[in-house]
Amino acid sequence: MDQFQVIADLGNGSFGSVFKARHTASGKEVAIKKMKKKFTYMSDCKSLHEVKALESLRSSPNIITLHHFFLEKKELHMVFELMEGNLYQLMKDRNGLMLPEPQVRNMIFQVLRGVHHMHSKGIMHRDMKPENLLVSGNVVKIADLGLARDLKSRPPYTTYVSTRWYRAPEVLLSCPNYSFAVDLWAIGTIAAELFSLKPLFPGTSDVDQLNRISSVLGCPFPCHLDDQSDVCSSGGFWKEGVQMAARLGFTFHMKSTKSLQDLAPNASEDAIRIIQGLLRYDPRNRSTAYQAMWSPWFKDTPGIEGLEHMTDIQHSPEKRRSMFSGLRSSSKKEGKDQKRGLSVSLPIYEGMPHHTNDQCAGSQNEQRYTDLPQISPISPFWNET
Repeated sequence: MDQFQVIADLGNGSFGSVFKARHTASGKEVAIKKMKKKFTYMSDCKSLHEVKALESLRSSPNIITLHHFFLEKKELHMVFELMEGNLYQLMKDRNGLMLPEPQVRNMIFQVLRGVHHMHSKGIMHRDMKPENLLVSGNVVKIADLGLARDLKSRPPYTTYVSTRWYRAPEVLLSCPNYSFAVDLWAIGTIAAELFSLKPLFPGTSDVDQLNRISSVLGCPFPCHLDDQSDVCSSGGFWKEGVQMAARLGFTFHMKSTKSLQDLAPNASEDAIRIIQGLLRYDPRNRSTAYQAMWSPWFKDTPGIEGLEHMTDIQHSPEKRRSMFSGLRSSSKKEGKDQKRGLSVSLPIYEGMPHHTNDQCAGSQNEQRYTDLPQISPISPFWNET
């Protein structure tokens, strides 16, 4: 930490603490996340899901950048780019003054673009919420990948993920085999919240959460058993969900008592359609990020021209990449040179834009950097194959 001057505390949590700091050599301000968990070897740090995920996702403009990380007194320090705040703070500071729809549209598009990149790399975030969406000016970036998991990892997955208000129905119903669709559900609830400045489903328990969801989306079961097209739900038909709920003793509301339009009255019809597509009960019928970005609602949004170079992962499973595929495995403990005190940065991929002088890369042999370093191809993460 002698390379940094602490400026202010930014927050504390169960994982550790975050503070604002200045890199003494370059003067660049950063955010440093210090973990509570103790580590002895750098190999243990490099095996963290968050580190692996961030290494894999560096090329996205809408995912927070991890500059490097280091161990000091067995405490892991992760050095991130500094952002001005998060969506929760932004909404709170509005004091009831609604956000203009073009601003909401631009923010949601960026979140969808970041999540699409994440899913295309085979990673699900699992903790999407306004506090984890950082903002600086008009830029939004996804952060806090501590619960990120590889889509190719074997279920069952834990159902204690994400804040309850943004938790998908399949997770609330203790389904251990959920997919990346849990992230899309969370984005739908966040989009509605940006319009109303109030949480869409502020449940006080899992049962209350399900009740609040079904009071808006209705029951995911046909009103008449012989006609599955007659579904009393804007959330669509979801037979498996009804069966899971029955096993837990939960009964969905047969009909919704309020609508998304009632809860977000200032949202346009195109915006409501986007939210409805993301809030489908059946995760298989939920809009993917790619599908949502093709909505007419985003037709004039900056960055929309890049869609033609993307692929919908729902229809191209062979495009999904494990976040572990580019990492070298290491079963042995590192030597003394990779123990306490050595910092490790992340790789710059071919095709990424070069950094300016104030973001220059450190030499491969430097242990004390003159600027915030970027990892070179000699990093233990690098895989030339």
